[in-house]
Amino acid sequence: MLSAIDSKDDITVWLSPEDIERLASETLEGVLVCVPKPKRQGTLSLTVDSKRALGSSKVDSAQALQLHAFIDQDRYRMLVSDRNTEDRYDGWSGSKILFLDISHLDGMAQFAYERFVKYRDERNQLPDRMG
Repeated sequence: MLSAIDSKDDITVWLSPEDIERLASETLEGVLVCVPKPKRQGTLSLTVDSKRALGSSKVDSAQALQLHAFIDQDRYRMLVSDRNTEDRYDGWSGSKILFLDISHLDGMAQFAYERFVKYRDERNQLPDRMG
């Protein structure tokens, strides 16, 4: 699982088919890349929560960004069947969260995913101005 958060607090979460299957019973954890400062990275954890709709909670400190996102059962079923789901949530000023199955990406979505994989994998090689 890989995720990104932009300056409007919109979140994109890329999941493998295996991640989607595990999400039914496990909390997933992965790298969270900040946009437009991709050298700044943190952690996103994700769970299916039957008591809450879509949303997240954020801990942002000088040390690291940690985000916990949750998805309700209905949206999880949409993710399984449609391979993506998106909605606004009661986060910071009506932000949105988008879940994508990486096995069904194409065009610009595939390009964006590959760019963030590179940011994650080559974090130490990124210029300081990107952090």
